[in-house]
Amino acid sequence: MRGIVLIGASTGAPRTHHVYLKNMPVGFDVPVVVVQHMPPGPFIHGLLRYLQSAVKAPSKIAENGDPLRPGEVLVVEPGTQLRFGSARRCVRVSPDDGSCTFSPSMDVTFSSAAAVFGPACVAAMISGLHAVHDGLAGCRAVRRAGGKVLVTDPATTSCYLMVRQVRRAGEYDAEAPLDAIVPTAMRWLGRPSDVPVSG
Repeated sequence: MRGIVLIGASTGAPRTHHVYLKNMPVGFDVPVVVVQHMPPGPFIHGLLRYLQSAVKAPSKIAENGDPLRPGEVLVVEPGTQLRFGSARRCVRVSPDDGSCTFSPSMDVTFSSAAAVFGPACVAAMISGLHAVHDGLAGCRAVRRAGGKVLVTDPATTSCYLMVRQVRRAGEYDAEAPLDAIVPTAMRWLGRPSDVPVSG
């Protein structure tokens, strides 16, 4: 797998994922992993149904050993942590051990992606309130490994605190509207961005 796109999302984000996923172009060949803070229970299945109805990109809840497929959206289940296999071919999903404030944790997934994908990793912070607890360390790890971090702008961010934390720390490479996440990631990963979107 040549690259990975990571989405860090918390409060305010669950009903906005379609905004950037609808801009995934036909033939987009990079997996997208969504780390959405959400309580355990049926909510994650509601989020998945919403994604499957709102965008054409295939999406599923990540399971241990799932292969990384081009253009597929993997959503991390609450109560688990997602990391990446060293060969870039699959994900490792395990029950949270209680060491992190959040499960799933952006810091856990982003740091794992940084170690495995290096410069072929793009992370985007799109919304959230829990600034001091998650996200910043993962963004820092991505940039230290040569990857890129994108933050959404205030006008298209439902809850800006987590995004602002990354911005104020200087651990980002660009700011963009929510609907520009995928085109920006494509440019950073060396993909053409002028092909038709998938709808």
